[in-house]
Amino acid sequence: SAASGLSVVMKFLLKPGDQIMIPDPVDFLIPLTGMAAQAKCIRFPVDRSGLNMDVLEKHYVKEVKYLAICNPHNPLGFVYSADDLERLATWAANRDITIISDE
Repeated sequence: SAASGLSVVMKFLLKPGDQIMIPDPVDFLIPLTGMAAQAKCIRFPVDRSGLNMDVLEKHYVKEVKYLAICNPHNPLGFVYSADDLERLATWAANRDITIISDE
């Protein structure tokens, strides 16, 4: 299943002490897998309006290695636009962050 695949990818990538940014709220699997890998999960708030780069930046710390997203978002239901995904990819690339996306 997709959930199993996401779990395998996160368990492979995340090492104890790694920091991963996770939207809040989000499907339970993403934070649970992060915690199981002993990663530090940094939650950032999202709402039905979608991506807010200012909020993301406010919660960013330089130790972050990963950013997890869920698209379409679960449980809020919004879908990241192509522009949102491009801005997110540029933001992450400029900080050497790997995006883990549950599609």
